[in-house]
Amino acid sequence: MINLATQYSSLKNLNWFAFVPTIVLVSLSLIGVLHFAKQTGPNSFGNFFAFGFKTVAVVTCIMFLYTLLSIKYFFPEIKEKARQQTKEYIIKQPNILPDNVDSETEKAMKAYMPTTLSMVIMSTLVVGAIGTVIGAALAPKSTKQ
Repeated sequence: MINLATQYSSLKNLNWFAFVPTIVLVSLSLIGVLHFAKQTGPNSFGNFFAFGFKTVAVVTCIMFLYTLLSIKYFFPEIKEKARQQTKEYIIKQPNILPDNVDSETEKAMKAYMPTTLSMVIMSTLVVGAIGTVIGAALAPKSTKQ
């Protein structure tokens, strides 16, 4: 939802706005674990973390599919903009001959989709795990007798 809103507004040009999805994911992961703890009562850190991480894994799958669809179908201009920026960067490199700029750009663009999707997977899992750890630490623990 946040990405859709930014695609059609000027918010995507603001540097600070890049942190909003991270803050939302950490917050929702934390709230999800605390809500689970409220429903189930005191339990172990591991059980709370397992619940939260399973939820983050589902969110990661959704983000993976959304990113794939958005780059291929919804917003193909994202990939073209990346191609343009890559070409501009390669042109500025002193060790690249002008004749090789297009081939180097195409070589870099072959890695664009796998790199982007792997970044989405890793960043969503890590950020979500941070929220899950905080939520599991704050949730009431059961005491062993």
